[in-house]
Amino acid sequence: MAKTATITLGGAEYKVHPFNIGELERVTEFLASMSNGSAGNIKSAFAILRIAAERADPKIEDFNAIEATIDEVVSASNAIVELAGLKQTGANPPEAGAP
Repeated sequence: MAKTATITLGGAEYKVHPFNIGELERVTEFLASMSNGSAGNIKSAFAILRIAAERADPKIEDFNAIEATIDEVVSASNAIVELAGLKQTGANPPEAGAP
């Protein structure tokens, strides 16, 4: 059975699946173009969430109609990025100049 993550948006729970190759390519494009500011981070969180929502269970009929909080969006986006293996969990990133 494939690993999944459960996210909450607008008080409803959705199961999301790992990204397929095409989705992963789209997500990494957003992450690569992300600015260092918080506005860029929020924009990327929405983009990542929208891509994951395409195959969510239960099916999301109208993504734009979900009344989610920013906290839900950020939390869901973080869970999705971890599920995709794009974020190390429980580890500190290596410091510059470290072998």
